[in-house]
Amino acid sequence: MRILIAPTAYKGSLSPAEVAQAIQAGALKAIPDAITELAPIADGGDGSLSVLKENLGGELMEVEADDALGVKRKTHWLKAGDRAIIELAAICGLGVLGEIRDALSASTFGLGQVMKEALNSNPKEMLLLLGGSASTDGGSGALAALGVRFLGKHDIPFHRGGAFLPFLETVDLSELDKRIHSVAIELAVDVDNPLLGSNGATYIYAPQKGASRNDLLDLERGLTTFADVLESASGRELRNRAGTGAAGGTSFGLAIALGAKIVSGAERIIQLIDLPRKIAETDLVITGEGKIDRQSFMGKAIGRVASLCDQLHKPCWIVCGAVERTDNYQENCKIVRAAEGYATAGDIELTIAKLFE
Repeated sequence: MRILIAPTAYKGSLSPAEVAQAIQAGALKAIPDAITELAPIADGGDGSLSVLKENLGGELMEVEADDALGVKRKTHWLKAGDRAIIELAAICGLGVLGEIRDALSASTFGLGQVMKEALNSNPKEMLLLLGGSASTDGGSGALAALGVRFLGKHDIPFHRGGAFLPFLETVDLSELDKRIHSVAIELAVDVDNPLLGSNGATYIYAPQKGASRNDLLDLERGLTTFADVLESASGRELRNRAGTGAAGGTSFGLAIALGAKIVSGAERIIQLIDLPRKIAETDLVITGEGKIDRQSFMGKAIGRVASLCDQLHKPCWIVCGAVERTDNYQENCKIVRAAEGYATAGDIELTIAKLFE
């Protein structure tokens, strides 16, 4: 039996590679002569850089940059040929902050710092992995680090974070780092939400970043003002496009100001690691993530794997720690809980071994 093992991260506990190794251990315990292939996946959020490094090779470049709250930290970006790959979550994401949450002050400034460092290597392409953010600043921090000037009413100087945006009045794109125009930039997003509204960046994702009810009103007002000012300055309108709400609206700001292309993170990574071919050549696909919910099959990596298995008529097992709802998953999928909420590597290994009994 050939088994393809293609899980994503169990957020906050296990990386995609660690989940894959646990699944492999369970499968080989039950079927020692099985042929297993590990193909950890991601959708642009936490762990995406390591997944691409494992599949594409390349060199991890160390750099110092600000986290979401301005603390200098060591981080990395991936130089893969003429492509620079940068993961927001590893620079200024929620995971970097631990338990700290400051929805109004959190910023993407560090992302822009790493982009500037990557530009020194003269890449032809830049892939930005946008997911797992701690901020709701529309990417204003990243743009400021790249030279864009933001001014508030009465010439209030720019302050990092979404709290500044309601006071934004003008934006000056003339000092944007000119090197950015010679690079083809893709924004790999992990969600398809628009920038604004009840299904937008603020109301869907800011609560998990520490935003109170009053904070939500301020952040939504700020993103609205940000969109008004930036769309006016650029002559482009993007706020209603799917995916512009990713990473606290970072995809919107970078798409508008840099002319970057928004793409599905799951689709792009799956393409880069040649997953469709691997699925076609296997007998069984085992995937998994920490929690199955309504978003799992709406542009996320797990949903894409399940869809590919359905198209290629391959059975698919999804091993998870928790299940919120499963009313929209493909019929060829078998969803299995490895634990009651929090699943360890041992739980996953034992669950897989029992499934083959």
